[in-house]
Amino acid sequence: MEFRSTRSNPFLEPSQVYLPRASLPALDLVLIDGDHSFPTPFIDWYYPADRLKIGGWMVVDDTQLVTGRILADFMRVDLRWREAIRHPSGRFAVYQKLTHPIHHGIWMDQPYVQDTCPVGSIRIKPDRVPGPIERSLTRILPWRLVQQPLRARFNWPRAE
Repeated sequence: MEFRSTRSNPFLEPSQVYLPRASLPALDLVLIDGDHSFPTPFIDWYYPADRLKIGGWMVVDDTQLVTGRILADFMRVDLRWREAIRHPSGRFAVYQKLTHPIHHGIWMDQPYVQDTCPVGSIRIKPDRVPGPIERSLTRILPWRLVQQPLRARFNWPRAE
């Protein structure tokens, strides 16, 4: 997506440069089309989504490409949007904004995230201190020949 000024001094900038500092008016329609590399379509969605009026339209082009498809899939299950059209060819999708604001809540409350990676499946292993066997081996095994290569490759034996 590139932006041209309507003022007498035109400018051309990539959307990822322009949108974060833009002062956007209230919008009726947003077309997301342009650079398809990650994360540009998501930037193109993020900044104008809250400026889009309730009842306004968001068009995601090139949903046959992975970045467009992920964005369309995200919006399809988000209760803040209503999918109006998902073209059978996979070329585009159209969504209507149902509520405001778009960006509130936490990531665990987003339906797309819940369906893709259920929160219960995320486990953070707490660090544990080395046990008696590891401590014994650090005293027995030669540092330079055995411990140093093992620690560099496998982080074992772990430092106390």
